[in-house]
Amino acid sequence: HDFTAPTFFAASRIAAEDRHMVRGGEVEVHPGMVHEIRLTAPAAPGRYKVKCTHTFHKLLGMSGTIIVR
Repeated sequence: HDFTAPTFFAASRIAAEDRHMVRGGEVEVHPGMVHEIRLTAPAAPGRYKVKCTHTFHKLLGMSGTIIVR
């Protein structure tokens, strides 16, 4: 699966050694894999949409929100 959160990633500061895992605001996670991405969240509070881009996955509930307080 993957997830996209382009607005969140654009507003965040991603650790240099982890930037290769975020391409165009998207993270691909292959079966059985785990990715840890170190970042500093945006300074301002906000809500950022997250969704899976695979066909029909969003319709099946694979979406969410990142909340920065």
